[in-house]
Amino acid sequence: MSRQNLTILGCGLTLFVAVIFVELRQKYPTLDLALFKIRMFAAGNISSFLNSVAFSCGPFLRSLFLQLVLGYSAAKAGVMLIPMEIIVLVLGPSAADYRIDTAAGF
Repeated sequence: MSRQNLTILGCGLTLFVAVIFVELRQKYPTLDLALFKIRMFAAGNISSFLNSVAFSCGPFLRSLFLQLVLGYSAAKAGVMLIPMEIIVLVLGPSAADYRIDTAAGF
């Protein structure tokens, strides 16, 4: 890792600790950190975080595959990924519709 990457990582971790430190001392915090003592709340947040990481890594890794393995240019790799992103854009709102869960019995 380069010095710049380590500096950015260090700044991010420092700010994260600072936010937690400040939030613990507020009378009315933005996020009550005591909520993380609730197992289901903590597990749900960890699960959501890991899901977001997995879904955001997909397009990145696919673009690397198209460029490094198949030899496409960066522009061609980007154009190849557009249909997938259009599908996510079109189907995303319906996937978040609560009526689908209700109709399925969840």
